[in-house]
Amino acid sequence: MESNKVERGFTLVEVLVVLILVSLLFSVILLVFKVAGIHGIIYEREAEKLRNEAFLFYELKHQLESSQGIEVKRVGNRVILEITTPDGESVPGIVDACYIYANQTLYYEEKLHGLEEKDFCTLLKNPVARVLKLKIRIRKAGKIYTEEEGFKGIPDEVRLTLDDVVINAKPKFAEVLK
Repeated sequence: MESNKVERGFTLVEVLVVLILVSLLFSVILLVFKVAGIHGIIYEREAEKLRNEAFLFYELKHQLESSQGIEVKRVGNRVILEITTPDGESVPGIVDACYIYANQTLYYEEKLHGLEEKDFCTLLKNPVARVLKLKIRIRKAGKIYTEEEGFKGIPDEVRLTLDDVVINAKPKFAEVLK
């Protein structure tokens, strides 16, 4: 007498197919998390860069408006904008804030006003932004000065163009002197 015993179970091939499918699914999920992590880091860096640029534009405008004197000059391939202002970034009191444009990069230095420092405004230590194009226009008593001609004094108005961003500032100290 034969028994109608049917053994239920999975064959080795079926088990291997399921394991392969599960491992493929697991590897796809890991890849998705890895790509998301990489893009998260990239977007975080971009957001930080945009935040720094926005702060730079705000700080520049604020320093120009509160300036007690501005000097613009070209030294070789560098454009130097030195602003005497009570609004320093890291030094309290009246400071000389120096923006140096060289090699399509804007650098920033500052020191207490009145201190003589030998290499001030020549150091390229603190890059603050990548800038492809910089233009400076200063109006004083109806005359326009550019970064090519240079300027030293208290202007009536400053127009600073960094790439496509235009900063217009009227120093308040100039209005007090009128």
